[in-house]
Amino acid sequence: MTVETRERRHSGGPSAGQIALGLLLVVAGLVWLLRSIGVFDLSWDLLLPSALILVGAALVATARGRDHGGLVFLGVVLTLALVLTSITPINFSGGVGDRTVTPTTAAELRSEYALTVGKQTIDLRQVNFDAGETRIAASVGIGDLVVRVPDDVAVRATIQIGAGNADVMERRFSGANVDETYESEGYDTASRRLLLDLSVGVGNIEVSR
Repeated sequence: MTVETRERRHSGGPSAGQIALGLLLVVAGLVWLLRSIGVFDLSWDLLLPSALILVGAALVATARGRDHGGLVFLGVVLTLALVLTSITPINFSGGVGDRTVTPTTAAELRSEYALTVGKQTIDLRQVNFDAGETRIAASVGIGDLVVRVPDDVAVRATIQIGAGNADVMERRFSGANVDETYESEGYDTASRRLLLDLSVGVGNIEVSR
């Protein structure tokens, strides 16, 4: 085989592995788009293993080829993501980066705040909470979750961490699979109560006044 022939074969077009990888990325992008705009709602518990199965099938179908680097890398990433989501509470639809939320009225409060990767700070110290109990859920997949609460509100916080630490007022929790509850003194009889459901996959939680 001449050098010219080898060059023509090498430059004849994308390999089967590259085509399969491209198709997988297109399908993943479409699914993500349709899920984001509300056409349908599929949980990541279903999407991640399905994508991993497709990658495995593509590797089998292109086994005789030599260019599998992209598929192998994608398979490793999906495997790590699947393992991580199986042991930690991660919300993949929350976005990435540092986010600070500072509501000033009870009407501005949201029932849930989610961030996928980064630091999320929720400063509630300017809010004049209504009488009774107000529930707020907040989560970070990988990173830090910081919540500041007013001095005149009783607090109960449920803490879930896949791996990391939590500093809640004067108490500290740490380790893997943390599932704890903090309750300020006199919570049940307080006129204004704040119930926090806080979770971090890997990282830290801080609650302070």
